[in-house]
Amino acid sequence: MLVCDQLENIQNGNYKWYYSILSDDTSLVDNLISALYFDKSGVLWIGTEDGLDKYDPYENQFTLNKDISRSIGNQAPRIRGFAKTYDQKIIVATYHNGLFISNTKSSTPLHNTGKDIASIYSDDGKIFYCGLWDGNVLVYNYVANSSREIKVGFEKSPVFAFSKIGNDLMIVGSFGEGAVVLNTKTLQVQASNELLPGFQINAIERDAKNNVWFATETGVVKYNISSGKIETYSSLFIKEKGVPHDENVSDVLVDVKGKIWASTRFGLCLYNPKKNEFEPVKNLKELSGKWITDILSDASGNLWLNINNNNIAFVKSNLKDISIYHVNSGNRLDVFSASGFFYFNNSNIFLGEKTELFLFLHPQ
Repeated sequence: MLVCDQLENIQNGNYKWYYSILSDDTSLVDNLISALYFDKSGVLWIGTEDGLDKYDPYENQFTLNKDISRSIGNQAPRIRGFAKTYDQKIIVATYHNGLFISNTKSSTPLHNTGKDIASIYSDDGKIFYCGLWDGNVLVYNYVANSSREIKVGFEKSPVFAFSKIGNDLMIVGSFGEGAVVLNTKTLQVQASNELLPGFQINAIERDAKNNVWFATETGVVKYNISSGKIETYSSLFIKEKGVPHDENVSDVLVDVKGKIWASTRFGLCLYNPKKNEFEPVKNLKELSGKWITDILSDASGNLWLNINNNNIAFVKSNLKDISIYHVNSGNRLDVFSASGFFYFNNSNIFLGEKTELFLFLHPQ
């Protein structure tokens, strides 16, 4: 974990970097961060391939929770996500050993069907949707402690993305076979709403105008929930001389101000609703031609961008001020954890990556 007093101090070397040390039980259990979660007491839960860590920012120390590893024979639990229950407990999803229920003191087995879990989602803390690696969805009822595995039409693509679009409707996105609309009451797929068959769904966002935005390998796709109309926005960047054409959009984001952003192989794009098209952000020369893999937004509308080749960019909401930070993680294609972006005390930012955990204090 990287800790600094000011963003500018990263480049000046004024920071502490916490990482996994095999001989030190008080260090991070593993450097590969898969999920982050803040509990109500302010403690940060850190899900890794090797186990569950907790970081207390008040005491500045890590505590390894060994309950999950012990219960599965001291194996690596490979944590895939956290989700809060309606009664303020935390469900921990693991890759192959099911779900665990946790509180501040312990973690115990909750439900295990032996299925490989890729993701977990809940909007009410009672019903939890686990995307599986085989393309199915495991629906777990926390109140009744029961589950049902449903087929949603994907044959082999893992399920990573969920988005609630109505009282009883939810979009389920796969990594290679498009998306479907699932009726959460009947647990049946709406046959007339099979979306983007064959598409790789990288991200799903919903705006305030009843539109769902998909980041895919062939551009951005907009789906209007009311009309069912689908529009595709491709060629977000004009092919540069000598650079192979690449339509892939790795992420799409609707920020707190309603602006819609897309990240591409050649830079950052912003949706222009008057022209109904995405336009490259050209005034930030530092991003020109950069491969942006992930976009995050804070409560002020500022952007955090993960850039290929070990860089993080902080872009002010005015699109005039930008800072690039070289994190030197050693992994060329590090990406933020989708569930790993949090505030602490209204000022601090946590970013989970594949080889470390970053803590930015008081970003300006």
